[in-house]
Amino acid sequence: MKDNPSKHLKRMNKFLLVMSITFFLSSITLLYWSNCYPTESDGIEKIKRLLDTHEKTHHAKQLLGTHEKVHHPPDVTPKEPEKLLEMPKDEFSSFVTGKISIVQTEEQSAQNAEFILFVPENVKTPSVKMQNAFLKTLRENPDIDVVGGFMKSNNHIVHTCFDIEICHWTIIYHYEYVWSKGSLMQCDTTSHVFMARRKWLKHIHFEFGSLTPIDFFIKVKEMNGKVVSDVSQLIPMTTTVKSGQYTTFVKKYGVDQIRNRYTNEIVDLCVNCDGKFLRNVMTNKNWDYYGITMPNFAYKAYVKGFQAAVKFLNQNNMRYRVYGGAGLGLLKLGRLLPWDSGDVDILVDVSELGCVQWLQKLKKWADEQEFIHPHVVPAGGTCQNYGVYAMPRGSDVRDPFSLGLISFIGQQGTSKIGKTAMIRAHDVDAQVSADLWKSNVYSYGESALTHKKHTNSKHELQNICKSKWKHNCIKNVLGTHLDTCIEYTQFYHS
Repeated sequence: MKDNPSKHLKRMNKFLLVMSITFFLSSITLLYWSNCYPTESDGIEKIKRLLDTHEKTHHAKQLLGTHEKVHHPPDVTPKEPEKLLEMPKDEFSSFVTGKISIVQTEEQSAQNAEFILFVPENVKTPSVKMQNAFLKTLRENPDIDVVGGFMKSNNHIVHTCFDIEICHWTIIYHYEYVWSKGSLMQCDTTSHVFMARRKWLKHIHFEFGSLTPIDFFIKVKEMNGKVVSDVSQLIPMTTTVKSGQYTTFVKKYGVDQIRNRYTNEIVDLCVNCDGKFLRNVMTNKNWDYYGITMPNFAYKAYVKGFQAAVKFLNQNNMRYRVYGGAGLGLLKLGRLLPWDSGDVDILVDVSELGCVQWLQKLKKWADEQEFIHPHVVPAGGTCQNYGVYAMPRGSDVRDPFSLGLISFIGQQGTSKIGKTAMIRAHDVDAQVSADLWKSNVYSYGESALTHKKHTNSKHELQNICKSKWKHNCIKNVLGTHLDTCIEYTQFYHS
C-alpha cells in the first residue's frame, strides 16, 4: 500500500510546530532564571547602582565583597558641634588652625598665642566663622599684620577702610585704599574689632579708652605695618567714638578733632576745653610761641567772637574798624588766620555815646551772649580797652591764650578809624580800612602777605616751628591751597 504524501506532510508540520513551541517555552524559562540568577559581573554592577542610590542591603554588601565607603545622604549626615578653628572643609578652600587670644584690657595676657583678637569692652566677640576668616587671611598672607571687616548698624553698612592724615590739630579720614586682593582692601584703618599678629600687642595702649583702636592704627601706619579690611565680613557696630575730653590723646598727638573728609562728620576731642586744658597740653606757651596753628576749639571761639562783635556793632550803627591780625587775615585770605594770636582788635568811635553809655551797652550785650568779661588784665576793663571773651561762663581764659577775645578799643572821634569799607568774611560784613594794604603794611611791613607766622610784639614775621607736632606747623608756601589738608580743617568749615 502506497504512502499518502499529504498525510506525511501533515505529520511533519505537527512535529515542527511542537518543536517550535518547546523551544519558545525553553527560551522564556531560561530568560526568567537568568534574571533571577545574574552573572557575577552583572550582579556587582547592579549592587553598585543600589549603593549609589542609598538602597543598601546586607545581602548586597556580601555579594559586593569590597570595603568601599558608604556615603550618607546630605540630609542625614550628623553635624559636629562647632569648635574654634575647626570649621567644615567646605567653608574655606583650605583648612586652618592656630591659637588666638582675645584681649580687651591691659591685664589680659597673650603670651602663648600666635594671634590676638582685639575686642573693645562691652562688645560681642565675633563668631567662630569670622575668626576663622581673619585667621585664614593672616595665615595665607604673611605680609599682612592686621585684619578686620566692615561694620553693620541696623541695616546700614559702615565703611571702615580709611586713609589717615593728620594736620592742623585734625585727624582727617579719607575713603581710600592702596591695595586689594579678593575681598581684602589695604587701608590705614579697619573695624575696631580686629585680629593681629601677637607682636603688635605691645602697641595697643588701653589708657586711651575708646580711642585705643585709632591710636593703634596710627602706630601701625608709622611703623609701615599692613592693615586690611575684609569687606565680606560684617561685624555688628561697635561703640563709636563720641565727643569728649581726651587730654592724654590730645597731648600725645597734638589733635583735638577727628573729621571725615567726605561726610564732614566731626568728633571733637576737646569739649569745654579752655586755658587750663591748654596749659596742660602746651606747657603754658601759646601756639604763637611754637609757630603752629591754634587748636580747632580755639579757632571756633575766635570766629564766634568776630561774628558776634561785627553783628553787634553793625546793628548799633557804630563807626569801627577791624585791624591787627584779624585785619591781616581778611586781607590775605578773606578769613581769620588760624595761626593768629587769636584775638580780634576793633577800633570803635564812642564819641557820640560817651564812655559810660557805651560801656553799659557793651556789657549788656556781652551778658546776653553769656560771654566772659571784662578782660582778665585790669587794663582790659576800661572804655579805652574793654575785653570780652566769646567763651562759656566759668571757662579759664587767663593769658597767654586769647580764646575768643574781642578787644574793643574806644576812640573819641574818627581820626584813627579813618575811611572804611566793608569786606565779607565768615558770613558777616565787617568794616576794614578802605586802604587795607596800607593799613597792614603799617603794622607788618612790606612782607605782610607772606605765609609765615607773625608776631605783634616786634612786628616781625617768623617761621620757627618749635613744636614736636610738625603737622601743626605753618608752611611757608604761596597759598594755603598748597597745604594738602588745611582746607578740610575747622579753618575752612567755621
